Amino acid sequence: MNLLTPERTAYERTIEIIALVFLLCGLVALTVSWNNIPERIPAHFNAAGEPDSWGDRTSILILVIVGTGLYILLTGLSFIPLKPKNASKLTPQSTLARWQNMRAMLSTLKAELILLFNVIGWKIIEVARGNAEGLGTAFLPIYLLTIFGTIAAFLLRYRRL
Repeated sequence: MNLLTPERTAYERTIEIIALVFLLCGLVALTVSWNNIPERIPAHFNAAGEPDSWGDRTSILILVIVGTGLYILLTGLSFIPLKPKNASKLTPQSTLARWQNMRAMLSTLKAELILLFNVIGWKIIEVARGNAEGLGTAFLPIYLLTIFGTIAAFLLRYRRL
């Protein structure tokens, strides 16, 4: 057990693979369907999930750029060592458990956010094709609860470690 670079847990390894698969699936799906995406697509949705701004199909690339950027950023953040304020009161095992918990949170958020961008991209294309009217009214509350629920769960766990 090296406290400077602790080994990733099975959960972390699994969720990292899932996040990478989500990212690659989104990139492949967009590449394969690019010629079938209408020229005019929704560029923004309001809080009710209805499109309120339209743009050309290249605007969907923003999701790819932001999603890839978040993937890289959250991956990079997971390598920064945890420096708790009360480190002198913690055992090495507790410090390790806290770091692994925060890395697991970053990995989980990464997978959730990449999935979110994939779903938004798919819905953008469906709305542009006339197969859907928007994201739906439940979309925003569900994803906000998911993201903030994940953060809350991991922070509660962190406090107990």
